[in-house]
Amino acid sequence: ANTSKMKISVVVINYNLGDYLESTLLSIIDQNYSDLELIVIDGGSTDHSLEIINKYKGSIHYFVSEKDNGMYEALNKGLRVCTGEIMTFINSDDVLYSNSFFTVAKIFKQYRSIDWITGIPNHIDEIGRIVWSSEPKIWTPYHYKNKNFKYIQQEGTFWRKELWQKAGSYVSTQYKYAGDLELWSRFFSYADLYTVPCFLGAFRVRSKNQTSFEKINLYDLEAELILEAAPSYERIDANVLKISKTHAFNFLVFHKLFRVLKIINFEKAYNELFPSRLLLKYDRKQQSFYLDL
Repeated sequence: ANTSKMKISVVVINYNLGDYLESTLLSIIDQNYSDLELIVIDGGSTDHSLEIINKYKGSIHYFVSEKDNGMYEALNKGLRVCTGEIMTFINSDDVLYSNSFFTVAKIFKQYRSIDWITGIPNHIDEIGRIVWSSEPKIWTPYHYKNKNFKYIQQEGTFWRKELWQKAGSYVSTQYKYAGDLELWSRFFSYADLYTVPCFLGAFRVRSKNQTSFEKINLYDLEAELILEAAPSYERIDANVLKISKTHAFNFLVFHKLFRVLKIINFEKAYNELFPSRLLLKYDRKQQSFYLDL
């Protein structure tokens, strides 16, 4: 049952990815989240995409199919018509995980001070198998100003509409590959990013015709230019700045660091250094982190 009344808007952008589009749409629709707004922006596909979109038109709240000037123009078309309190977008070959909307809604409802969140970065292959995942990462503006941006995964990143509005209500079309990173850099001017230690969305790795992989070097070049031009983040607190300079963001390094310092109360020290930036608790006995909602 849907215990939340928070409306979630999801924008799906598609161009000739009919082989994966149905899987993407079903990953959204099959969650049966009642307060959902599904928006599909198609770039004038010539494959069987429109047949699939028509098949699920009863679940789609807004749809357009027309030629555009690339994915960021398409994204703006979709994001500007969102009416949900929570927003996200995914490409039409990626997926959101089962019940992720319920997790996201509960987090935003329970933590009013949180304006955007991201899940654990992970990849699936062409038939939907998980083929890679990272550990949960702590992201701060300090990372970004030091060009340590690899990578806030766009699939599984959600934000409040208020943050989107504060950041200008647009995705930059100035860039061809790293428009999402440019958006994140603006978000950081207004709010901290919180990491949720679970899978919310997945990036699909395909064997061919995948711009995000084939053009990764161009993405990185754009990213460096974006971050050189990004504003300085005045909200960086001294503790994060101090500890980040030790490059102690890796959990294993944290364990070693605190053992060396002989800090008995790991949880207390951890929470003082990183006040709630990770939405998780630390289990001393298991020496592991877990989601507590």
